[in-house]
Amino acid sequence: MSFRVTAFVCSLAVVGVATAPSDLAADDGALSGDAARFGAAELLDEGLARLSESEGYTAAFVRQEAVGGTLREPETITLKVRNEPFAVYMKWTAGAMTGREVLYADGEFDGKMLVRPHGWRGRLVGTLQLDPAGSLALRDSRHPVTEAGLAHLAARIAWVLRTDREGIVKATYSLRPAVEGGRKGRLLILDAFSTDTPDGFRYTEVFIDDETLLPIRVRNYGWPTEEHETAAELAAATLLEDYAYDGLNLQPRLTVADFTPENPDYQLDR
Repeated sequence: MSFRVTAFVCSLAVVGVATAPSDLAADDGALSGDAARFGAAELLDEGLARLSESEGYTAAFVRQEAVGGTLREPETITLKVRNEPFAVYMKWTAGAMTGREVLYADGEFDGKMLVRPHGWRGRLVGTLQLDPAGSLALRDSRHPVTEAGLAHLAARIAWVLRTDREGIVKATYSLRPAVEGGRKGRLLILDAFSTDTPDGFRYTEVFIDDETLLPIRVRNYGWPTEEHETAAELAAATLLEDYAYDGLNLQPRLTVADFTPENPDYQLDR
């Protein structure tokens, strides 16, 4: 399934919820059940619509993922995204792969992603061209680069929220005011009581920023294989994904050079 900026930009009037997104974002009350999941989906719809009006965005992308059954240390990545045609540039600035660079652009490089490995590997092999869906590309990530960024993330979450209307996801929902990194927004919690979920997650936290109506922090947890005495131990043992978008700029001055390997600030043409 393909998700782009225009995906799932629709109104909850279809399902009978008439509250405006601006009212939901400003209201101080907490929501639960269908009001929470449909309300969150509507906020994300408006965030996607706003995002589609921008040429792209930049952010410091902080991620921590469980890959191959092992939870890796957090990484900080300089992120540049062009909405249409889709393109993404990433450079690791903190974490085990500091110095790594990745560039992908729809319709360019024969459909491959350009990867400059970090450290001595990059000096030894130079820039690689990898299949975005191949095993080498996914060795260090849970998701392909073609799914990178806020548009896919927001659309995916909105789809999951609406899927439960068809009886596929069995979960409880809540949506309440919260603060994340000094920014005000809404915290959506999806607490599944069935393993039959689209992404296999047991528990999901999504912080929807009031200003942008985008999911700038997302945590996904899996199912435990053993009992844990405290909630903190359970969370630490089952964390699968933790994504944060810091310093999000929806009006950056991006140029063609930001998505070409010849950019003098990159190491991708060497």
